[in-house]
Amino acid sequence: MTIDRILEVIDYYDLKKTSLERELGIGNGYFGKMANKKGDVGCSIIEKLFYKFPDVSLKWLISGQGNMFDKSTADHSILLNDPPENYGIRIPAGPCQQCELRERLLSAKDETIKSLHAVIKANNIEM
Repeated sequence: MTIDRILEVIDYYDLKKTSLERELGIGNGYFGKMANKKGDVGCSIIEKLFYKFPDVSLKWLISGQGNMFDKSTADHSILLNDPPENYGIRIPAGPCQQCELRERLLSAKDETIKSLHAVIKANNIEM
């Protein structure tokens, strides 16, 4: 599981979980709770770890495939503008589910506002 590999990175760098949690701006005890529950680690946490440890293979961190340290990133020459294929991951085409949900919620909010404006106008209510 991803959390096990994160704990492996923490051990490798001889870090304290609480110090890393604080540095990354995540909840105190997050890594311990995820390890105990064998829970899924969110994308935002993985992204923060990616920027904190650019020499750790993202492919390994997410999937466990390959080595902890990818030779293409071990020299810190990773370029964030490179295409995702260079990192051995595939990003699905189109918006993610959270993005789609956010767009639907925003659209519904806009429709509600339009409806309320119509009610206000129909009732000659001043704003």
